[in-house]
Amino acid sequence: MRKVKLEDINKRIEANKKSHATIKLLSKMIEAENSIKTGDEWLPEDEVKKGLGL
Repeated sequence: MRKVKLEDINKRIEANKKSHATIKLLSKMIEAENSIKTGDEWLPEDEVKKGLGL
């Protein structure tokens, strides 16, 4: 069995977290773009108000 350094594992974990965050961001951008094209509501009004602190 191959030995793997803890440091290498942590680097891989961090790289995966960054990749996951990038994918989530791109997904939201695509969702927003599609909503603009179709005229659909992207976020429900209550979520917008909550995000604005209203």
